[in-house]
Amino acid sequence: IHWLHVHAQKNRWHEEILLITYEMQWTVHYFWHEFQKWHNVTCQLAITPGALAYANCKAALWKGYAVSANKAFR
Repeated sequence: IHWLHVHAQKNRWHEEILLITYEMQWTVHYFWHEFQKWHNVTCQLAITPGALAYANCKAALWKGYAVSANKAFR
């Protein structure tokens, strides 16, 4: 009986590792998606200087998150 519990726990840990690996990839992809969204705002022609500065700030923030997460998860 003890062996079955240990075996089941080992399988749960393998599944957890797999899920965490995917979650790390999803996180990096989400950060890049947010960067791209704000970068696209900066490319609009009819944008005020204040909105442009805000969008540039947000784009830089999300890019920093993506680069940092990518390094941390490798």
